[in-house]
Amino acid sequence: MGMRDRDGLASILKNKIISLLGSSFVSGKQNYYLVNGKKYPVKVTSVGLEANSVNQLSAIDLKFHIIGKETSSGFEYIVLNPFQACKLSTRKNPQHNGIVIENFCCPYSEFSQYKKYDDSNLDVALKISIASWELNRNRLPLEQYMISQHKMRSTINKQNIDFINSII
Repeated sequence: MGMRDRDGLASILKNKIISLLGSSFVSGKQNYYLVNGKKYPVKVTSVGLEANSVNQLSAIDLKFHIIGKETSSGFEYIVLNPFQACKLSTRKNPQHNGIVIENFCCPYSEFSQYKKYDDSNLDVALKISIASWELNRNRLPLEQYMISQHKMRSTINKQNIDFINSII
């Protein structure tokens, strides 16, 4: 049932995406998709055959999401640009009582409105998603807002650490 092995589904999915996207997909500590010399950050999320929840979605990093849902014959993919991930996050619950734009979860059934892709057209799906993002008139204000959120969270985190260190 399914394609799990000792490496786990997330590893299988990532290896599959690497083989499908070739040198355009740079895998490492942070994943990127390269188009015309420009790097687009990518988050890869796997959903098991029997699972119905998509975890670890994020809006704050403005990443493209490739969600791979395990099927009996392989994977089906949904590709979200950062704007779509942000819009989705506004209606979701935070994961582990965190902040919703940093980590949220969503039932897979909520992706029924999105086109599903297979191995043969994942590359095209990512290029379409990138083109849509680049043309979105709200992209620059959203990027500026998320940069300010990163800075604010960094400052708050440093202040919290300093305060805790002063107590202990």
